[in-house]
Amino acid sequence: MDTNLLASPAISAILDPLTTKERTFVICSTIGLQSKAAAAKEAGYSRPPTKKRIRIAVNVIQDMMMEELEITKEDVQRGIMEAIGVGRVKQEGMTMLAGWRDMAKLLGYIDNKPAVGEVNLTQVNFGDMSELSVAQLRELAAPVLKKTGGELSSAREFIEGETA
Repeated sequence: MDTNLLASPAISAILDPLTTKERTFVICSTIGLQSKAAAAKEAGYSRPPTKKRIRIAVNVIQDMMMEELEITKEDVQRGIMEAIGVGRVKQEGMTMLAGWRDMAKLLGYIDNKPAVGEVNLTQVNFGDMSELSVAQLRELAAPVLKKTGGELSSAREFIEGETA
């Protein structure tokens, strides 16, 4: 964690009104560059907090950091497009899909709030799936099966259609 950023009067002004728990989350998720889930755990939350003042603090600090690092929105867009290009060359549909999803979020076309029942496959370690019970596998598959009317062949087509 960069302590120089923490010593900044502007950062202090943003963090001072927050509780210790909120402050820890904001610092870990911005300056500490941890994922929101890891930052939430570090701060003592069971899941990332959704309070407006925390979101604002995170956004303002991220903007300040990007300004300090001279990273522009265009730089981020260029990086995402490079990742999409690499996915295209390597024929990795999920990489391309993730890149386009990130680009859509950056441009404001997609709300960052996950939909009810949404499964984030980027956080699933597929190597461990062999150890899951049938009930756990069904729970993971439930959102896809629901969208496809419970048909396994339709679910497979749905998944392949999403990644192609």
